[in-house]
Amino acid sequence: MKTEEPDAAGDLHALGEAADTLSQIAEKQVEFNRLEIARNHVEALDTAVNMFFVDMFRRPDELLELVEGTGNNWNGPYIDRVALTDPWGNPFQYVNAGQRAEWFDIYSFGPPGTQAPESEHIGNWSQ
Repeated sequence: MKTEEPDAAGDLHALGEAADTLSQIAEKQVEFNRLEIARNHVEALDTAVNMFFVDMFRRPDELLELVEGTGNNWNGPYIDRVALTDPWGNPFQYVNAGQRAEWFDIYSFGPPGTQAPESEHIGNWSQ
């Protein structure tokens, strides 16, 4: 009875395929986590703008006002500066006179390079 010798090349090929598969799974999980972080930051920014409004009797002109003092009634910072940037390193967008949400829009364009349509932006409006 003849025993087969190990096929090192075949084993390396199988290991390479497994590594590729694991890499793709990890990449998808990282992107999913970034989307969740973006959604959480949008929600936190929405709350921070409302807290700013309660103190200042107006909405901020820009999101930076949430972390930098502006006026006598300012009781901030209302949010950590890191929350002003989405998980892809881009600033969150803010429109004081909301077009999609009731009072103001806060959103991320989403993953860079995807050129996602407006309907896929990650924002504070109902989807």
